[in-house]
Amino acid sequence: MVLDEQTAFEPHEIAEVKDPYIGKTLAGRYKIELLLGSGGWGNVYLAEHMTLTKKVAIKILHQHLAKDEDRQKRLEQEAQVLSKLDNQYIIKTIDYGLTPAPFIVMEYFDGKSLDMVLENEIVEELDAIEICEQISLGLQAAHAAGLVHRDLKPSNVLISKQSGAYRTKLLDFGIAKIVQSDPGSNKLTATGEILGSPPYMSPEQWTARPTDQRSDIYSLGCLMYELLSGKAIFEGANNFEYLNLHLTETPKSIAQVAPERKVSEALENIVKNCLQKAPEDRYQSMPEILHDLSLAKEGKRIQSRTKAKAAGNKNITVAPITKVAVMVSAVLCLLSLAATAFIFKEQIAKTICENLNQQGDNLLKAHRRKDAITYFQQSLTVGQLLRKHDRRRVLALSRLANIFSKEGSFSEAQKYKNEYKNEIGDIEPPEWKAIANRTQTDMKRLQFIEAKSLGQQLRTIAQRSAGKDSMLYARSLDLLGEVYRENGKALNAINFQEKAANIAEALDSESLTTSSMLNNLGVTYGAAGNLRQAEEAMNKAISITVANPPLSMELATQYSNLGSVYINEKNYVKALDVLRNAEEVMKQLGSPPSVALKSRIGMVLMRLRRYDESIKELLEAAALRKLNGSDKETKANHEYYNLGYCYEKKGDLKKAAEYYQRCMDTYKYSNVMDSYYPMFKESYDRVTSSSNGKGTQPLTNGK
Repeated sequence: MVLDEQTAFEPHEIAEVKDPYIGKTLAGRYKIELLLGSGGWGNVYLAEHMTLTKKVAIKILHQHLAKDEDRQKRLEQEAQVLSKLDNQYIIKTIDYGLTPAPFIVMEYFDGKSLDMVLENEIVEELDAIEICEQISLGLQAAHAAGLVHRDLKPSNVLISKQSGAYRTKLLDFGIAKIVQSDPGSNKLTATGEILGSPPYMSPEQWTARPTDQRSDIYSLGCLMYELLSGKAIFEGANNFEYLNLHLTETPKSIAQVAPERKVSEALENIVKNCLQKAPEDRYQSMPEILHDLSLAKEGKRIQSRTKAKAAGNKNITVAPITKVAVMVSAVLCLLSLAATAFIFKEQIAKTICENLNQQGDNLLKAHRRKDAITYFQQSLTVGQLLRKHDRRRVLALSRLANIFSKEGSFSEAQKYKNEYKNEIGDIEPPEWKAIANRTQTDMKRLQFIEAKSLGQQLRTIAQRSAGKDSMLYARSLDLLGEVYRENGKALNAINFQEKAANIAEALDSESLTTSSMLNNLGVTYGAAGNLRQAEEAMNKAISITVANPPLSMELATQYSNLGSVYINEKNYVKALDVLRNAEEVMKQLGSPPSVALKSRIGMVLMRLRRYDESIKELLEAAALRKLNGSDKETKANHEYYNLGYCYEKKGDLKKAAEYYQRCMDTYKYSNVMDSYYPMFKESYDRVTSSSNGKGTQPLTNGK
């Protein structure tokens, strides 16, 4: 059933999903009443303590995370650290349990999250100062207890407005760091781990450096900026952009982004002092912020803090001179880390490489090769943190090899080509190369048993030398598939060539090797009659080849092959388009068109009933055959028969008879008869007979 916009929301169309906890009693004393909110880790419910008749909030870990030991330990840590805090600006923790899933019981605070408040109202300056003071007092208590929040953001601040005054409470200390504890007691938050929310993370969080209370001060600056301006300090499309912004960019002043708010210079300076890139340049503690907030409330001036000249700052504060310099500096900053956590490698390094490669490609399109080189080289530098065969590093190596080749720096080009081949596992052992040549020779000689045996040897050698996830293994499968296809076993060939194309696309989806395998797969699909799949594979191959200049005969071949698929689909308009593309590529390469291409174009024009144009193309094909000496062979009948058909349709029966006669004459030279001879004889007799009165009959064979 297809639902439109109206019916999709009819009640009878929607199955009611019942929450498994609402109405149930947890730990024998907490009756759950309703769902307050949901997050990535769990749901928060409103409940009542049945003995004390008191409202509480309960955070329950999602069922699919209940057995996640790391998440469970973090929830337990949150319960433990918050149970030690007794501060009016922090949500109190009352209880903790493990069944039916890990949960925390907290005081219930009837308020909205700060991000919801900011969506619906503008907070005046004095109220904003009051809110910031309360957040600062909560953080001061946490810091005094040896805790760093590390995830301060508007959604983790609850706000309630009573009698015109705001009340504020901090929550969600799930990734808090214990900074004053016995060695090894905080294994969940080791150096090298990147945790937090990207729009509010400090530079030291992004670079997995040790964090202390000054990291919370930076996040508080981001929150204050948003509270005062109504806009986030930075808008990033992905993690890489946020990393780059937090490490290198100076945010615009609140006066610039929200001049209508008329925020005082004192508050502007407090925010700036929180947002310094280097921890040494920020406020060093919450009491310092509280002191300046009290001065700002009284309308007194606040000075901007001068930057510390610490030597350790070099990896954090970067002068954004050009975009290239910014990218490089951010990358070098990340690579300066002594230890890098898995989450960093997987989530950050990949994003950096993708963005560097994208910038490099953009510069290539703008014909700025030298600048592009910088981006791709930096992508390789970061790519050292990724696993072998990673497509981002493979792409950078491929681009660099091509750029240096075009620049004429052949030694550099060869260096990157060798690295590229090593990366994707495409180094040909001498034994493999020799057997591959013999396989192709045997296949051309139609010695398929021998070719199949050699192809299987190739696969074994490739697996032993490079592994099953290598390009060499994919090439072996592709060639083995070709042997099966040429032996008339297209279905067997598909099995090998699909695997080959999948491996190649995973290694380098933009390489000419991958393009070649997709084209071969398309030809095999066509031989098996799977025309839709053939068309899809060949179009992918063509798009890759087009994106890898300069022009090559491979592209002309691929266009021609796709034309054959469209002919078999009887889509003659598309067939003519791609065959003309093939012709144009050959023209630009200075190569004469092939007999097969001219013959196909002529046949397609014939099917479109454009007989004059068809005759011109077919005559050119026949002339080319005469030049190569194949004009008396039976394969010349492709052109002769279609010429006869076109002339017959035009009413020139004498010319038609001439070409039908040529079809029969080819058998005199070859001394071999086939099933087509009677058809040629019938056509000849028809056009030479003046008494049959039947006129021209449509012909079904146009090969």
